[in-house]
Amino acid sequence: MSLSETSKSLDSLNARILARRQKIAEAGGSVQLPPVPEVPAAVTAAPMLGLGDLVAVVARPIGDALGLDPAKCGCNQRQDWLNKLLPFR
Repeated sequence: MSLSETSKSLDSLNARILARRQKIAEAGGSVQLPPVPEVPAAVTAAPMLGLGDLVAVVARPIGDALGLDPAKCGCNQRQDWLNKLLPFR
């Protein structure tokens, strides 16, 4: 996706959000924002080495909610592989 396509896509998304907010305001309602989730301890405990650590921060809570065991699902191997593929430093 090119930069201009991305920009158009974001402009379209912003226009839809503004239109929805306008409809809610006209109906006399208010926009309720969801609660801000807590920052996982993994984010604040150690510096991120690469893409694998970033994916893990998002994927682990989902896996935990589904009852998956990170040792059996391959999460740790994927994290290591992504960290080597795209390190942050």
